[in-house]
Amino acid sequence: PAPGRIRDANRPLLAALLGDLGAEVLDLGIVGDDAAQLADALASAAADADAVITSGGVSVGDYDLVKQVLASLGGIQFWKVALQPGKPFAFGALGDTPFFGLPGNPVSVLVSFEQLVRPALLQRMGARLLFRPRVPGRLTAAVRTDPDRTVFLRVQASCGERGWEAAPLAGQGSHLLWGVARANAFAVVPAVVERLEAGAAVELEMFRWPEARTMEEALG
Repeated sequence: PAPGRIRDANRPLLAALLGDLGAEVLDLGIVGDDAAQLADALASAAADADAVITSGGVSVGDYDLVKQVLASLGGIQFWKVALQPGKPFAFGALGDTPFFGLPGNPVSVLVSFEQLVRPALLQRMGARLLFRPRVPGRLTAAVRTDPDRTVFLRVQASCGERGWEAAPLAGQGSHLLWGVARANAFAVVPAVVERLEAGAAVELEMFRWPEARTMEEALG
């Protein structure tokens, strides 16, 4: 695409998520699809930070260079996870500095950060409660999901007389950040499940409510 045609949603998203943890963010900007530039940027980041996080460049395209460069600078411990969205995720090290390579689509960034990066950073910060609270709920509409992966549906959850109910939002694509902006929870659908009917029981991971991060968790 021509310059200015792709909006950078991932950097402000990650900065906000990291700020919520109390982390100091060093924003090193955008690096082009050039292996030498990327190697310099990653080496500089590893020297200045306690952890390095990137978004994009970890899939299988010709310009997805992060894995290649990471292998030359440190090592990859694993690549690809059975999450939807968020499959192209890479974890490794740049010397002694942990590296988290997130996907490029913004909803995939959010899900992989919440499930993989956030708990790891909280543990390194000395916290004892590492995960978002989960509550049982029921879907208000039928959904189809990928049986090969654990799926994190974006939902609007509300608590009524019958307990928590979750309304799946339209636009579940990994590029549709507006759906996340309207959501307050993930409905977590385990792998091997292909369809859930309206009224089916699900586990709701609450990421936007007052109890999403307790004082105990914040203080460790």
